[in-house]
Amino acid sequence: FEEKHAKGILLQVIQTQVASRLLESFSWEEEGSGENGSIKRRGIYDPFSIDQTKFLCSMLKSMLDYFSNCGEEDGQILREETVQKVLKALLSSVKYHVERMVIPIVDASKITIKQNQFAWRDGFSEALNGETSDAIAYATVILAKELCTLVKNILGQWYPILYQEKKLHSHQQKEEKAITSLVQFVFDDLISARIMPILHSLHDITSSGNCSEKSDNVDKQLSDMPKVMIDDILDAMQVLGLLEKDGWMLKAAPLRVIAKQWEDEKS
Repeated sequence: FEEKHAKGILLQVIQTQVASRLLESFSWEEEGSGENGSIKRRGIYDPFSIDQTKFLCSMLKSMLDYFSNCGEEDGQILREETVQKVLKALLSSVKYHVERMVIPIVDASKITIKQNQFAWRDGFSEALNGETSDAIAYATVILAKELCTLVKNILGQWYPILYQEKKLHSHQQKEEKAITSLVQFVFDDLISARIMPILHSLHDITSSGNCSEKSDNVDKQLSDMPKVMIDDILDAMQVLGLLEKDGWMLKAAPLRVIAKQWEDEKS
């Protein structure tokens, strides 16, 4: 009886102190009213951070493992509730950050690279000024890296833990629907609507007619970046088995086609 009582207390502590803190790292809510209206608090978790993602995923996995192995019925209930709440909070947090990103549009038909610097294709300027060049670098290279890191954080870190829980409790339709919504967001919003247009622009810039002598004019790492990023995303999908599932395989088809096309261009 005493052991069961102690386990019950420990479960309550984990729920109120650990699980709640984990969820708070995602969430934002109104705390009260100030002179200018409501004061809002947003979770500290940055979904673009590799270190933060690994830390929170490790915390979640340890907590779910304890819930599974504690031998208490309440532990199983807490595990299922925690997974559902994390899925909902994670998707809301990612949407919150992504929707507030500024995605500049670059007209790649007017930009090229000369001596590893962005320049106009018309040839009137050897290189763009610092501010313009920085803006183009942000709209192509930096944004692409950040969004690809976000995709790999979700697919490489969060998805394996949450999907494993779904497999263990396939009767939980809410979990399955939430995981599907998370992956759907990755494919439709992050990859199709954001990453692919950016990588197309970067590819067009680095492979423009003025950049035919790539060994002299274009940094190889930069020119290979679009293909490398697509390969990274496809590798993450392959490891998870997503490319073997009909629905996700069809959504990944454009990625595979463009990766093959860009590979052929380099051969």
